[in-house]
Amino acid sequence: DSNKKSKNEIIYSKKLYVYNKELKRDKQKKISNINFKLSILKEYCESKSEYN
Repeated sequence: DSNKKSKNEIIYSKKLYVYNKELKRDKQKKISNINFKLSILKEYCESKSEYN
């Protein structure tokens, strides 16, 4: 029974590892997405200020 438990723990830890990796990647994507939007907004604001 203890053998079964350790197998489940291994499976669980692998799933957790994959989940955490995906989560990190997703966060980085979101961050780069936000940075991208900010840069666009910044350019937009700078272009507006040039006309005024």
